Amino acid sequence: MNQADPALLALGQEYFGCSPHIANLQGDGSDRVIKRLEAPGQEPVIGVWHLDLEENESFLLVTEAMARLELPVPKVLAVAADRKAYLLEDLGPTTLAQQLTLWDDTGAKAIGAYLQVLGYLPKMQVGLARLLFRHLETRKMDRTQLLGDLDYFEAHFVRLFDHQDRYSKELREELERELIDPVAALPVDRFVYRDFQARNFMWVGEKIYFLDYQSAMLGNKYYDLASMLYASRAGLSDKQRGLLLFHGYQKLAGPDETKEQFAANFYRVLLLRRLRSLGSYGYLGQVKGKPGFLESLLPAINEIQKLLSGPLPQLPLLAGFLGEAG
Repeated sequence: MNQADPALLALGQEYFGCSPHIANLQGDGSDRVIKRLEAPGQEPVIGVWHLDLEENESFLLVTEAMARLELPVPKVLAVAADRKAYLLEDLGPTTLAQQLTLWDDTGAKAIGAYLQVLGYLPKMQVGLARLLFRHLETRKMDRTQLLGDLDYFEAHFVRLFDHQDRYSKELREELERELIDPVAALPVDRFVYRDFQARNFMWVGEKIYFLDYQSAMLGNKYYDLASMLYASRAGLSDKQRGLLLFHGYQKLAGPDETKEQFAANFYRVLLLRRLRSLGSYGYLGQVKGKPGFLESLLPAINEIQKLLSGPLPQLPLLAGFLGEAG
């Protein structure tokens, strides 16, 4: 038996008053262990076990703050004394990403669900930044963080897949000049969920619930919108993304910010995030031995190339590099 099961059994015994049945749930890209605990005559709960105490504390703290703002999150039902395990309200089996595959109404229900998410985003960005400032003030999406994301892309995509001969000093300078510098100049004053996408939203009775925000930072207002609209399982067409981007502009734009300015900042932030995603897929697929993530590499490269031929600033060196790498 692994370390997680005894810890979750003990916490479940304390919560239910009897020994629960434990069932495995499909994991994500993290090292967390996630189980469903069941006992006769009682509602099932979700058990989470993780050795990273800082991540656990972050999840619990953000959950409490979200609940204070009446944002839809699971209830925390119990926490182990050593803080390595906790129990959550069971929101059922269906993420928004899964639900999107079941709808066949030409996208109307999907758009409705995403508009529901966008309705929460202003309160989330501003309200949580205020409530959690002390927690987030050392976790800022500043220039140092952005350069770290670029380094991550280089380490886990460029070098891991032996593309370094084609990755020139001039290309690095292009990325810093056209992406890092303008994005680093944006205000760093909003709560950023970071993994704000359909697979981390639960769909319960036609309503959205949020999960997996433990990596939150202070950052710019475009990042989570980009994460949501261009996630690998977003289930959106280009036309639908454009519609939702306009709604995002209406919800988040500053008083003097034009649609063109908003879009330019959005697409720069999006490209930096997608480059980091290439590094994430490489790391999880090659280093962590989860080959399913490698299947996301080529679609992500194709998506970036499409963006480079459209709304993004001209980045000829990056376009040439990805054309050869793909």
